[in-house]
Amino acid sequence: MASISLLQVSVATLCFLILHYFLFKKPHGRFRRNWPVLRMLPALLKALHRIYDYSVKILETSDLTFPFKGPRFAGMDMLITVDPANIHHIMSSSFSNYIKGPEFQDVFDVLGDSFITTDSELWKNMRKSYQAILHTQEFQRFSMSTMTSKLKDGLVPLLNHFAEEGTTLDLQGVFGRFTFDTICILVTGSDPRSLSIKMPEDEFAKALDDVGEAILYRHVKPRFLWKLQNWMRFGQEKKLIEANATFDRVCAKYISAKREEIKRSQGVSNGESEDLLTSIIKIDTTKYNLLNPSDDKFLRDNILAFILAGRDTTATALSWFFWLLSENPQVVAKIRQEIINTDLSRTGNGQENWDKLVYLHGALCEAMRLYPPVSFGRKSPIKSDVLPSGHKVNANSKIIICLYALGRMRAVWGEDASQFKPERWITENGGIKHEPSYKFLSFNAGPRTCLGKHLAMTQMKIVAVEILRNYDIKKRLCFRNRVPIVVKEQALTEVLGFLSPKPTSLMATKVSVSPTSLIDQIVVPGDVVFDLSNMTNQTIKLGSGLRQDNDAISAMRAGKLSYCKPNKYWVESSHKRYIPRPEDHVLGIVVDSKTDNFWVDIKGPQLALLPVLAFEGGTRRNIPKFEASTLLYLRVVKTNTGMNPELSCTDASGKAALFGPLRDGFMFETSTGLSRMLLSSPTCPVIEALGKKLSFEIAVGLNGRVWVNSAAPRTVIIVANAMMNSESLSGTQQRIMVEKLLAKISD
Repeated sequence: MASISLLQVSVATLCFLILHYFLFKKPHGRFRRNWPVLRMLPALLKALHRIYDYSVKILETSDLTFPFKGPRFAGMDMLITVDPANIHHIMSSSFSNYIKGPEFQDVFDVLGDSFITTDSELWKNMRKSYQAILHTQEFQRFSMSTMTSKLKDGLVPLLNHFAEEGTTLDLQGVFGRFTFDTICILVTGSDPRSLSIKMPEDEFAKALDDVGEAILYRHVKPRFLWKLQNWMRFGQEKKLIEANATFDRVCAKYISAKREEIKRSQGVSNGESEDLLTSIIKIDTTKYNLLNPSDDKFLRDNILAFILAGRDTTATALSWFFWLLSENPQVVAKIRQEIINTDLSRTGNGQENWDKLVYLHGALCEAMRLYPPVSFGRKSPIKSDVLPSGHKVNANSKIIICLYALGRMRAVWGEDASQFKPERWITENGGIKHEPSYKFLSFNAGPRTCLGKHLAMTQMKIVAVEILRNYDIKKRLCFRNRVPIVVKEQALTEVLGFLSPKPTSLMATKVSVSPTSLIDQIVVPGDVVFDLSNMTNQTIKLGSGLRQDNDAISAMRAGKLSYCKPNKYWVESSHKRYIPRPEDHVLGIVVDSKTDNFWVDIKGPQLALLPVLAFEGGTRRNIPKFEASTLLYLRVVKTNTGMNPELSCTDASGKAALFGPLRDGFMFETSTGLSRMLLSSPTCPVIEALGKKLSFEIAVGLNGRVWVNSAAPRTVIIVANAMMNSESLSGTQQRIMVEKLLAKISD
């Protein structure tokens, strides 16, 4: 018995030591542990909810290439890279060794033998023939007329409806419908008309969503598991099977109708441009002998591939583009000025005129750099190889190219890689700066470069110009107890089955008449901001720093020209003197009390009066008692020259609302400019960024005082410091500053 007990103790001790070693050994890189069986999978699952930013950190600390080890025998080992030299090697110089391969075709079996999944000579035949079709002048004209018609008859009426209703819309969904209708017309000649005010559900579009979701899960599940689910018709695989049946049925209808249409025309052109399906059916098989347009399955596979490639990628790029614009109003002003200078209404909609929109082109490329439509790409070598980074790869091993992380690598794009800067795409002489495709991979690289690259860019420019001419797009957030609550970002399944982050909902409103070229720009005394003679039937309200000379509105002091609805303008500058105005919300400090009034310091030229009855339900019997130095959140009621301003602790309806004493917390003073910036919430970047990570209350007065309160004193200090340091920073810079501050504190 003693020997058995000793053996048990020895085994237990050994197990404890092994467990202790793996729990507390120093981690390698960003993946915390490499377990004996599960290896790096637990760390991956733990970080799955923030996999994009996690991949950036991993690759930055791994010299741009990281070998991931999955569970043994699960087939999940992969090499993750963002090294441009590796990408160029894989996509171009050793292209023939890095094919899609049978495993890729197995995962994307729903696409059959399409140009997305095939390799070798068949793929070359497809690419050459489709490239010839897409680059004809007839198809170029057809695509341009299709996009402009869908914009005029579909997108604009829908945006007008939502703008007039003042309701929030999901631009991701709207753009998805726009691109779906457009690509269906270009590919099949049929318009599904999914883009309308009623937002009808289209079975083909829903099937595309279901397939994308199922393929995503195939990437994170062991192969045997999703194969079993497919055989059992269970879970996401059941949706994929049903979606595949929908594709077969709808595509068969398109193909049958198109063959009948061609048969009736008997080869005689009616002068109309041909869609892709018609052109593929008529393709010259003597020139492209591996293609079989008489086979309905061949047509079905390629119809589906074109629609997949043309729908989600463009819609995602446009959504992130407008999300970034909502955070960078200075970029919006520059794009609008470029549109005005180009004057497309006079010069026409030819391709050469869209190419003149250099800054817009740069902004679109910059959005796709930071938020690529497809976040990950996958490759496998036919035979063993050594990458330029020195990593060895075996035949059929998995190589993942992380496009999201590639766009944020400081080693690739510089120290400002995380910033949204359209200027990085513009040369010194004002032309478009072209970056190598292995550095900017949104349109793929090498022989598989996207065939519809120019078509997609033109489509995005057409949509962007129409929206920016007529609408303001803003992020939609909600507030609770003065603390911003950010709408949680959802996940979007992409065309190649990978996850891509989705922006929050956006609101479209009609553009008000405003000097758009100067909004948020610096003006100096004497600058003419705008001319009232060009603004008929418009009521303009001028704030501080502006004056009217006949029809000219000019600046009286240096600062940033600011604007808010409806048509109110002022010059924002960093000064601490506060001039009270009716309906301003301010933070006041009680300095004395009399029989009928409290004397309150609001940083104005003179003390303000707060009547003892200016509280909800205030009577002589319940007069509040405030000691000197009590901090109050107040509303300015009256301001008359030579008289003390009058305050109230109620709103216009006599309710207390948020007004009254502010207990505990910390109050600090700022410039009035910073106060106005903080009150630009729900889109104030610094408050939004802090609100995602910290719990706090905040009250901001237009008189340059800010009060912060939290259960944790440390949080109060962090919030106060972040706000005081944000005045001279752009929205993007504010977010970076908060991220660095929180990271430094967490370390």
